[in-house]
Amino acid sequence: MPNPNALSQPAVVIETYRDEHQPIFAALNLAWIEKYFAVEPPDRQQLSDPRRHIVAPGGEIFTLFEDGTPKATVAMLKDGARSFELAKMAVAPSAQGRGYGKRLVQRAIEFARERGAQRILIRSNTTLRSAIALYRKLGFAITRLGTDDKFQRADIQLELDLRQPARVVDAAAETTLDPQDWGDFRALAHRMVDDTVDYLASVRQRPTWVAPTAEAREHLQAPAPWQGQGAQQAYEEFLGFVRPYTTGNISPRFWGWVQGSGAPVGVLADFLAAAMNPNAADFDHAPALVELQVVDWFREIMGFPHGSSGLLVSGGSAANLTALTVARNTQIEGMRERGVDNERGRLTVYASQEVHSSLRKAVEVLGLGEASLRLIRTTDDYTIDLEALRRTLAHDRAHGMRPFCIVATAGTVNTGAIDPLAALADVCERERLWLHVDGAFGALGMLAPSLRPELRGLERAHSVIFDFHKWLYAPYEAACVLVRSGEAHRNAFSVTPAYLQQLAAGVANAPLRFSEYGVQLSRGFRALKIWMALKADGLEKYAQLIEQNVAQARHLAARVERTAQLELLAPVPLNVVNFRYRREGASDAQLDEINRRILVQLQESGFAVPSSTVLKGRFSIRCAIVNHRSTRADFDALADEVVRLGERLAAA
Repeated sequence: MPNPNALSQPAVVIETYRDEHQPIFAALNLAWIEKYFAVEPPDRQQLSDPRRHIVAPGGEIFTLFEDGTPKATVAMLKDGARSFELAKMAVAPSAQGRGYGKRLVQRAIEFARERGAQRILIRSNTTLRSAIALYRKLGFAITRLGTDDKFQRADIQLELDLRQPARVVDAAAETTLDPQDWGDFRALAHRMVDDTVDYLASVRQRPTWVAPTAEAREHLQAPAPWQGQGAQQAYEEFLGFVRPYTTGNISPRFWGWVQGSGAPVGVLADFLAAAMNPNAADFDHAPALVELQVVDWFREIMGFPHGSSGLLVSGGSAANLTALTVARNTQIEGMRERGVDNERGRLTVYASQEVHSSLRKAVEVLGLGEASLRLIRTTDDYTIDLEALRRTLAHDRAHGMRPFCIVATAGTVNTGAIDPLAALADVCERERLWLHVDGAFGALGMLAPSLRPELRGLERAHSVIFDFHKWLYAPYEAACVLVRSGEAHRNAFSVTPAYLQQLAAGVANAPLRFSEYGVQLSRGFRALKIWMALKADGLEKYAQLIEQNVAQARHLAARVERTAQLELLAPVPLNVVNFRYRREGASDAQLDEINRRILVQLQESGFAVPSSTVLKGRFSIRCAIVNHRSTRADFDALADEVVRLGERLAAA
């Protein structure tokens, strides 16, 4: 017997478009749009004449009636031969929560399938949470977030791929990034390791550099993938579009800029570090102990005393910025509280004209301004002119400036020149200035017995930086900054909010709080690749390699000097060789152009990658040798090829 209290269910009907539906379609949509957004030109066009702009081109409009009263509507716009755009979905406020939106979307999907469509697109706005949740439950996937080229209000796009089986998203279900099948993951990992070992072992068989193809450039400009394709396919794309087109610095004939060649053991160490995934910051864990051990090893190598501190950072630029921050905050009282006060006199830093550009950036980042970096001329061997430095210091003090730091370079980028470190230490002691040594690659010469005398005085510096990814051949990126006074180092950066307080036990009982010695709180486990490399091969092997690179530089320089068509352009105190092709009767301008073309042809042919600089107005082919794979035969081949190319270009 029927329950007399039961409410009768309303009659719900979904109708396709008829012209008398236009006022209904417009009213429902305008009420919805104006409630949340502004009406835009495409809205007015479609709502004013739906037949012309939606139905006639191959689309459709569905309107849902409840007991004869229109309650909801949605449009399907033709969007190409095999695609539709679901748009203009509006549900009357009185009908919301009854599932009418879902019914309309399901009907729209049926419509698209009946017409052999392959996809349905939706443009929406992330504030419409319930609508987006509905779309995702019905299998639509997010394909884009951000600005839209059609509607200002749209900041999200979703698509339904009708070629794939229906995919339903359960918002309450939990997921993970762990593989569903660890066996498949293991097999892919083994393949990656095997491929990578083959890649490293065959490095001499490939060109030094290959420019990315047009196909690779286009592929790497594709929109962000909202739906994954699986690790296997991602790896295939890496092999096809990424790995072939690197700078080539692992090649035996790469001597450009100052880019290290990387050691294979470091590849494995980075893999292990990534698997551990520690934040090497303020915790009681082995990664902190490893970094402390690495820092202590190099503190001893550099001749710094106990009580010195150190930090691993990304590279020389970050290391120089860290060191100059400590210098400024230590030398200038109240700096952290009051900041830079040029009314009391401009703060000034002194370095040679050959100083690395990262020092200028550091001075600017510290708020001192480019004018605070006082560049001192160099002597004929490209080292700082001490007498010019003394005169500039006296002049600046007399004019109210406040010198606080001298930057010495141990291995200039252009020529490998080493500033007179001991003499600069004397100047700093006398003038009460901070001595910072930028030893990005040269400081690691302290490992080599034959080079330590050239670096005498480095041990007297207040701070020194060096890149492990240069002359210790570590994979990018890893550098170190050492500071003589650990207290000064910590005082320059220490900030300890309640959520980072150190406890007497537990995970937060850190042996040292690295976040109090630099700007980074999130820190990768860079130290592992240094630690493993030295454990695997020992410091003596690295000392031998550094001396080998210096011997190779001298070999190339000697070869240049005894070749009539080549000219050495600068002294070779360390591992950097500057030279050019020359031809009797050619002007410097003509030689500059010929040597530029030689350099480009060397690189584009894949034969070798030196880089360039300009010395005393002359274009130079420059080799900075921090490569453990190079042999003397490679440098002989380079000299021969430069002569061959030069003769051909000069005769053209």
